[in-house]
Amino acid sequence: SSVHEVVIVPFSLSLDRGELDEMIREINVTQVAEEEVLDVVEKAILLFRKEGITGERFADTVTRLGLPYVEEMLLGDALLAEKDENLKQTVTGGASC
Repeated sequence: SSVHEVVIVPFSLSLDRGELDEMIREINVTQVAEEEVLDVVEKAILLFRKEGITGERFADTVTRLGLPYVEEMLLGDALLAEKDENLKQTVTGGASC
């Protein structure tokens, strides 16, 4: 799946951000199973609920926590193992998803 892969594009193609985004969307639609996408989305929600600060945007949470940690959490199973406990906690604000 593209969650675990890298797309290498020759510099000579001079693709802009929009073209790269479209390429990734196409790869995700044709190469990544829906179940795998939903699994990562669920983990992202659980991570934001656990680690997010009230009023903080998800991108800012990722920046604060560091991409290596976030990647480890989204690709591992620790968040799912803590899911029931995480969902029982009372949270407020932007991290209440």
